[in-house]
Amino acid sequence: MSRFIQVIIFSSALLLSSMRAIASPEIDNMSDAEVSEYAILMSDVLERIYSEQLCQASDDTCVRFEFARSGVAYDDKEAVKKRLLIMLGSIY
Repeated sequence: MSRFIQVIIFSSALLLSSMRAIASPEIDNMSDAEVSEYAILMSDVLERIYSEQLCQASDDTCVRFEFARSGVAYDDKEAVKKRLLIMLGSIY
């Protein structure tokens, strides 16, 4: 039984460590359209979290997990906001 638990823990650690590399594209290297699509995906995840009441607003761990489940990195939120502001500023 302990071997099974070790395999599960190892597998989950491997998946979580690789998820960051998969879920977090370099925002600086993305085109404006890609950043916009990524922002829409982030918005959809937040909307689903709040509409289905999956997490409390103050529960960062739960919100991060839901983002990761959707293939989006929660840590990219600020970088995406900055790129969107730059894109909007260039229009005006």
